Amino acid sequence: MSPTIIALYLINYGWAWTFRAKGDLDLPRDRLSNAVWLGGTTALFFLARFLVKPLPAGVPQDAGDHLVIAAQVMPFALVFSIASIAFFCWPNFSVHVARLTRALRLAPPPDPEYHRALEEALGHCTTT
Repeated sequence: MSPTIIALYLINYGWAWTFRAKGDLDLPRDRLSNAVWLGGTTALFFLARFLVKPLPAGVPQDAGDHLVIAAQVMPFALVFSIASIAFFCWPNFSVHVARLTRALRLAPPPDPEYHRALEEALGHCTTT
């Protein structure tokens, strides 16, 4: 993995972290949410890397032109790359994906204490 790609992930993560930390925007995560977060980020990243093709010969060396040509030549690779970075930078995506898998009964139900904390964070408090 190139240092440029690592830097891209870390810069975006640091940028998103400031908003998440100051706004207290993170939802609680359990083991399934963490697995979805890391697995989703990794799967989208490798899918994007698999779809990358060499740029055509004669492409100008300007970075802006590379992005435009990459979007034309390999749009799915670009979409999966952006989705991977978004998934990595905003872990709440994984919480919602984990909730969806549980709603579809593809994953076991959450621990009751975690479920209560998540519902409270989402504003779906129920009094029992």
